[in-house]
Amino acid sequence: MKKLAEFTNANFFTTQTMNGTGVTPINSDGYYRKPLLHELDYDASDFTYYKLLPDGNKIKMAKDKIYFASRGNPYIDHECVKSQASLLVPNIIWAGINVVRLFIPKFDVTIKSVAADGEIKGTVKTYSYR
Repeated sequence: MKKLAEFTNANFFTTQTMNGTGVTPINSDGYYRKPLLHELDYDASDFTYYKLLPDGNKIKMAKDKIYFASRGNPYIDHECVKSQASLLVPNIIWAGINVVRLFIPKFDVTIKSVAADGEIKGTVKTYSYR
């Protein structure tokens, strides 16, 4: 979970953590090291900041309001949230699965006999994930 939080903080914005050249952060800390708007790819045709992923896909990080042909006031809209979720949600699911694995080991149950009185005899074998 810690690694997922570090990954998310280093690669995604919230309205409060948006930072970069020409942006005044609205959070009280005033500065976040990553990501930075000016390090993202900007597409002037749709006024969108994109983050290029190692696999070649692009994630919509923020949009920009345009005033008199000049950029300013970047924001995160529903389209950006959906784009970011396409990467984050599968990682969140896998992180959850791995947390479950830490607390519930894989095991096999073998039933050897069931008596008329309901007594069940067998074995349980557990496996380590390490």
